[in-house]
Amino acid sequence: MRWLMMAVALAAGLSLAACGGDGGDGDDKEVSAEFQEAAAAAVADALLTSGDLPGDWEEEPADTDEDELDLEGDCAQLNDPIEGHPDTVASDTSNDFSGPDDQTVSSAAAVFASEDKAGDVFDEFNDLLSDCKDDLLDALETVVMESIAGEDEEIEVDADVSFDEIDFADLGDESSAHRLGLTLTAGGITLETFMDMIVFREGSMLGGVFYMAFGGADSAEEEIAGIVAGKVAAANDSLPD
Repeated sequence: MRWLMMAVALAAGLSLAACGGDGGDGDDKEVSAEFQEAAAAAVADALLTSGDLPGDWEEEPADTDEDELDLEGDCAQLNDPIEGHPDTVASDTSNDFSGPDDQTVSSAAAVFASEDKAGDVFDEFNDLLSDCKDDLLDALETVVMESIAGEDEEIEVDADVSFDEIDFADLGDESSAHRLGLTLTAGGITLETFMDMIVFREGSMLGGVFYMAFGGADSAEEEIAGIVAGKVAAANDSLPD
């Protein structure tokens, strides 16, 4: 299910700055070599590691062989993960971590040239998710069904995909949380899973937590999100003015 995380979140929120927005004063700020070096170090320090996680979690390499969305027009910005977008000074994603109850979590971080630019990208990201919700749902359902067909073409599966903003603890200077819900029914058996995407801004950085579990949410999610937010805050404080 890692491909769902990547398609929705990493492509849109942290590695991609939506085009066409009116930039703030930070848009024209020149990025020094010192800042670039500090940004790379800040991103590395901000990412989730096995030592950060409570309880018994296992680290797994991130899956780079992801299915892609097929959105068009302005929404095409959600299609592909982009590393090193011109609007980011540095960005990266953590490995995946599997929990004792089959949860999966990963994180991402990005540094921008200024708080204004980071704020612009955060706002544009949320606007894009809202404007493209219907197209996104259709594309996600297509990806889900194609993935299932690739596993076993003889299985008849009904898939119900939802994507909504949810209430979550406030993180950083500003934050948003969205839930991708997936209900699969096959042979009278129903499986419900969800992936929460929590994206927040802390100063000149954006951070993200992507948490997947079966059934309902568990207490570990908010704890881990708070841990990541603390790491991003410390990393942002390390950036030169």
